Amino acid sequence: MRKAISRDTCMLVGSAPNFPSGSIDPIAEIANLGLEYGIPVHVDACLGGFLVPFMEDAGFEMPLFDFRLPGVTSVSCDTHKYGNTPKGSSVILYREPQYLHHQYFCISEWPGGIYATPTLSGSRCGSSIALTWATLLHFGRNTYVERARKIVSMARKLAGEVAQIPGLKAMGRTDVSVVAFQSDEFNIYAVSDKLNKLGWNLNTLQNPASIHFCLTYNQASEEVVKEFVADLTKACDEVRSDPKKGGDSKSAAIYGLAAQIPDKSLVEEVAYTFLDACYAMPEKED
Repeated sequence: MRKAISRDTCMLVGSAPNFPSGSIDPIAEIANLGLEYGIPVHVDACLGGFLVPFMEDAGFEMPLFDFRLPGVTSVSCDTHKYGNTPKGSSVILYREPQYLHHQYFCISEWPGGIYATPTLSGSRCGSSIALTWATLLHFGRNTYVERARKIVSMARKLAGEVAQIPGLKAMGRTDVSVVAFQSDEFNIYAVSDKLNKLGWNLNTLQNPASIHFCLTYNQASEEVVKEFVADLTKACDEVRSDPKKGGDSKSAAIYGLAAQIPDKSLVEEVAYTFLDACYAMPEKED
């Protein structure tokens, strides 16, 4: 990151944790770089914002990641994830008002009057804000601490179990709630396809090819972990016994083709075509 800093660098960013592997970046070191170069440092805690702050009270060692580090200037947190609030609610926190003011937008000479908005969105649903606030008050700090303890404990147990399955290896670290894994022996996307048929809907990742299980409170139990490990072991055994090692699976074919295309804008165009189809109006019947 130090080598990448230039006169054009306007911000440094670290995640706590990142989405693909679930690993927490060295936020303290990044914050020190920000102080050294006079560059704002943003912490992406969207996924872990309602787990990481409670992990220390839940009994887990946790490095500093927030405004206790002088170099951190902003933190983002999705309340709608582990905060259990309605979708569409999210929070960004700033160390000082000067950063918040860069987010504001105002037209002072508009014929319709003075128009000012605190975000890019001109209007938001007020009920979502009210429900978010009510949820936070209803759950309370103690509930979030207890949920963090259960989720992180089960995630680390699952990571240990997955590490014992032949052919699998960890992708990153399970610092919070994400267990990511890959394979050098068989196509991990084929494993994902088989898990889908068994009722598990996991996120497929790329660069490197891998999949991850993002544990929620509803999944943080001994029973769920045991059942998933059994199904994952079964899926891995089936793919390993396949002469093609799962290379001809649906997901493997899609990601394999995408990896071979040098111009990634073509991949984007295909993705846009898919989104167009999602928004397309149904054809009128004769």
